Formats: sequence, structure tokens, C-alpha cells
Amino acid sequence: MPAVRPRPRQSAPVFLTVPELAARWSATDRTLRRMVDSGDLPVTRIGRSVRYRLSDVLDYEAEHSNASL
Repeated sequence: MPAVRPRPRQSAPVFLTVPELAARWSATDRTLRRMVDSGDLPVTRIGRSVRYRLSDVLDYEAEHSNASL
């Protein structure tokens, strides 16, 4: 009987709340809201809750970092 290999498990996306992202970036809730409204930062809404996918946050940070310094 051949061995059965478990399928690789995809990890669930990790989300940040508004206060968590605001603290991470030293920004205000209003600044984050403006970034979402302008389309600069994707947001996920779960019911009435606003969440930021960690992968989107990391992508944004990589694109907007001062790598040349």
C-alpha cells in the first residue's frame, strides 16, 4: 500500500486591525482611512470591521521604503 502524503496546508491570511496598523506605522486612523479611500492601501471588510491583510501591508512597506538610504 503506497504511503499517503498529507497535502500542504495553506496558511490562513493574517490580518491587522486599524489600531494595530496605526501603531505599526505611527499613523492615525484618519490617515489610514485616507489611504484606503485613495486606493493606496487595500482593505478587507468583515462585517462592519475593517482589517488590513498583513501581506498587503508588507507589500506596501516594501514599495514605499527608503531603500536608497
